[in-house]
Amino acid sequence: MVSVPPTYLINMRDSHKHIVKSFQNFIRESDHRACHHFDDGGIWRNLVVRSTQSGEKMAIVLIHPQQLPEDGIHEIMDELKRFFTEGEGSSCQLDSLYLQACKQTKCTREQAPYRLIAGKKHITETCCGLDFRISPDSFFQINTGGAEVLYRTVQEIAEVSPITTLLDICCGTGTVSLVMAPHVRGTIGIDEVTAAVQDAGENARANNISNSTFIPGKAEKVLPQLSRLLRECSDVVAVVNPARSGLHPDVIHTIRQSTAISKLIYISCKPEGYAMENFVKLGSTLGPKNMKDKSAPFVPRYAIPVDLFPHTNHMELVILFDRVTN
Repeated sequence: MVSVPPTYLINMRDSHKHIVKSFQNFIRESDHRACHHFDDGGIWRNLVVRSTQSGEKMAIVLIHPQQLPEDGIHEIMDELKRFFTEGEGSSCQLDSLYLQACKQTKCTREQAPYRLIAGKKHITETCCGLDFRISPDSFFQINTGGAEVLYRTVQEIAEVSPITTLLDICCGTGTVSLVMAPHVRGTIGIDEVTAAVQDAGENARANNISNSTFIPGKAEKVLPQLSRLLRECSDVVAVVNPARSGLHPDVIHTIRQSTAISKLIYISCKPEGYAMENFVKLGSTLGPKNMKDKSAPFVPRYAIPVDLFPHTNHMELVILFDRVTN
């Protein structure tokens, strides 16, 4: 394994590089070793830095607690607090500092809570004229300027109206729902990350948006519960913005079975990966276990790339699928 500093990356903010450099100095002086493998006894695993256009900065330190008692974890938190508030790291001017002690590859906040070491619980980003609070584990696009282009693209191709109900699947902190809310009858956001749904609700209240509802849970379980409500809606448009792994096949099947959905907008940050399987299943006549799927398929009408990741080979792809009606 080779680790190189981000010093010369042109698509990373200087403030992030400064925080990384300071943290590197901190762990080199620490009595604890880095965790290269879970069973090697090291604790330092990862550092996540988030910042806003206004300059607010959040750092999340991820450790493997190994066999440390609770007092040992608190000692580490105290050392981090002193370093970033009184020591060399104070020059980073962090607005929020968290620690998560996780023994697995990845932990939810239920499995390993995020512990606030210093500063504010949230930072706030402004996007499309709205304010969004960001928690340590809340999803939010890393390029806010590019995200505004992305959401305007979604609004344009969705062809929504005041009678449209928008389903925001994998809603995160509610960005798509809240940006689209003024242009539709109402929005319903679904996400299995409880913290993200809580942030989405707070974001709706902070922006005085009253026609958005957010529901925690897996889409394949929540959507069937909404089927009767959706059948009473004149026009239902769904937006999905899953992780790089795409949507679980059960979610695709549930969307196919939700006959009220007339259009689907799929936002993918890795369309050449598992998302391609989603695209095929949306239009296939075969369902689970290769049985014939009698539900009307979706066919692609538009595909628009949006460059959210300048100076890389990656992009967000926005695809509009129409439900076949004949």
